[in-house]
Amino acid sequence: MFVADSQRTQSGAIVENRALVEMLIAQGTAARSEFPWLFSYNKRDLPDVLPVAELAAQLNPGERHPSAATTATRGGGVFEAMKALVSPTVAAIRAELGGK
Repeated sequence: MFVADSQRTQSGAIVENRALVEMLIAQGTAARSEFPWLFSYNKRDLPDVLPVAELAAQLNPGERHPSAATTATRGGGVFEAMKALVSPTVAAIRAELGGK
C-alpha cells in the first residue's frame, strides 16, 4: 500500500512520492503481478485536500493499480483498502495450492 497525504500543503511531497513510484516501476517491483499494489489517498477528512483525480494523475497515471480514499484516524476506507490488497494475495495463494 502506497499511502499519500492528500493535504494540499503536502503537494511538494507528491513529486518526491512520484519519484519513488517511478523507481519501483523501473526496478520491476510495481509491475510484478505477485506484488499487489494499492494507492491510498489519506487524510480525506481534512478541509484543504487535493482532489483524488489530481493525486491519481500524479501517482497512479492511467489508474493501473487500485486506489482508495482513506481517513486513517476514523478508519474510513481503510478496511476496503486492506481488502483490495488481501483479496488478490489470497487468490494467488489459492491458485498456487491448487484451489484449496
